[in-house]
Amino acid sequence: MKILHAYRCDRGFTLVELMIVVAITGIISAIAIPNFMAYRERGIIARTASDLNTIVKGFHLYAIDNPGPYDGYPNDTHRVLPAGVEDHVNNTLFTSGTPLGGYYNWEGPDNYPYAGVAIESPTADEAKLIQLDKFMDDGNLSSGKFQKKPGSRYTYILWEP
Repeated sequence: MKILHAYRCDRGFTLVELMIVVAITGIISAIAIPNFMAYRERGIIARTASDLNTIVKGFHLYAIDNPGPYDGYPNDTHRVLPAGVEDHVNNTLFTSGTPLGGYYNWEGPDNYPYAGVAIESPTADEAKLIQLDKFMDDGNLSSGKFQKKPGSRYTYILWEP
């Protein structure tokens, strides 16, 4: 008569099997996480471009509805919307921070030689702002509609004389 062991250890995984699973998971993570981070950054830049385009279109509509000096663009108000613009631009969108950090700022033609929407004090590095410029314009922060202005204000120019 054969005696069977009271405790059989055939339930569970061996150490080698567990090590293989951990190694495969590590390889997949090493590939997936950088790709995920790149997609996330592109999404943040695309959202910033979309928000900025929405704000710019609202200011263009305001200028069309309110002809006057400076082709109808309102005076400088910085982080608040000029009076009457809230009919064309969502105030919450304008006053809440940008996806790239910082705030939107209206730079009116009464204080600047242009009219534009700036991203003031962004927390993103300049490489991300160059990517935003490539998305919206020419990829060069010193030319085109989207430019780096003095004081590290990244501004989308709507009007210049």
